Amino acid sequence: MPSSPISHEGAATVVETDSGEKRAVLSFPTSFCGHSFAAEFFQNRDSSVPEGPYLLEFVLGSEFMLHDVDASGRPEAGYSCLKALPGLQVLQITYESPPGSGKVKEGKVTPRIEGSTIRALIVEVPELDLDASVRIAGTIVHSILDVVALKRHVPAQIHHLDVRREVGNDRFLRRYLLLPYKPSQLHAEDINAATTVPDLLRPALRLFREGLNSSNPLYRFLCLYRVREALESARRKNDEKLIREGKTPTRVVRRVPDNELTREYFPDLVGKKLNAFLDHVYHAYRIPVAHVSFDDFDRMVLDPADVRVNHRVDYTNSVLIEIAGQMIEDEWKLMRDENL
Repeated sequence: MPSSPISHEGAATVVETDSGEKRAVLSFPTSFCGHSFAAEFFQNRDSSVPEGPYLLEFVLGSEFMLHDVDASGRPEAGYSCLKALPGLQVLQITYESPPGSGKVKEGKVTPRIEGSTIRALIVEVPELDLDASVRIAGTIVHSILDVVALKRHVPAQIHHLDVRREVGNDRFLRRYLLLPYKPSQLHAEDINAATTVPDLLRPALRLFREGLNSSNPLYRFLCLYRVREALESARRKNDEKLIREGKTPTRVVRRVPDNELTREYFPDLVGKKLNAFLDHVYHAYRIPVAHVSFDDFDRMVLDPADVRVNHRVDYTNSVLIEIAGQMIEDEWKLMRDENL
């Protein structure tokens, strides 16, 4: 996954399923679990990204697939609640590039249909730059899904995005995807500990789990950040009890860890107290995510349809998961030690 500054390189193993389908199996670090990355695959070429134009396939999905008893197949094959009418084939589209330039370009959107179900939307635009292609095609597809949601009142999400470029035997594929979680062992002490959770900490734990459960970066961020808010309430009450007992509340001073992730994205915060990081993300993310904020061009500061926004929020979530978890553990330990 070399396209991200936080990356991992490795070879894929191609296996054949019982049905004869070939699948690529990748290994990746445990810290990547549950986060979004861009995986690149090359065939008969070096590791450089070729010049476009590209074929961009937005594979559809929906969390409601979990509740659809008629759903079949793997999610990565595409899923939606949308049925194609006869004649719905290639749609010609126009767009302005660059925005505000008055220069109009043409592209096309082709639904990938299996049976009568629309599984994906394939976009072709005459852009040579990969980032520009993803940005423009993403705007087109999300605009389509926005209107579908309004007109049909059905959910329509992107499961993953494939960007292809094939010239003869020279092949390139970049897949923007969410990496799955690896199995984790459950210990008896994990279950036993559940009976000792102080009531004051239950909201923080519930928000932490809700954040982990969501695959939406923006919702995940809100839950993880609210752990701080829940803990601040618990801390105030614990401090009041300790002061009434004539004790001085003391807590372990935690600092922003020094690792590959924080050095790349938060170099100015490495080594500072956790509140410095939390204050930073409050202004940079908490306010724009919870409220509609616009930039100087009347565009949403954090547009949920922009894959780059999701990535920015996601690497923030990676740090938040570690910090929020440590903060809960610390307050829980304090309450055990002080018999609160």
